[in-house]
Amino acid sequence: MVKRGRLTRDEAFAAYDIIQEVPVELRKIDVRRSIRIAAEYKMYADDAYWLDCANTLNCPLLTLDKQMRMVARDMGLRIIEVEQ
Repeated sequence: MVKRGRLTRDEAFAAYDIIQEVPVELRKIDVRRSIRIAAEYKMYADDAYWLDCANTLNCPLLTLDKQMRMVARDMGLRIIEVEQ
């Protein structure tokens, strides 16, 4: 984002500091199931991993990616909507 001029260096450091406060849990994902999602919806596997994780954990998905929102809706996932 700094390279593209969308954030200043200080804003990038501030964002990093905020992100460090987000609790993270490592979870196993069924890679085969994620690949099936990626192939079915013609999307990147890493995006499919997030969708599979939300589905497996029955958690809402937070994303700004339009395609991920569309796929999540198609999969019946809950989505946290964010105004842009």
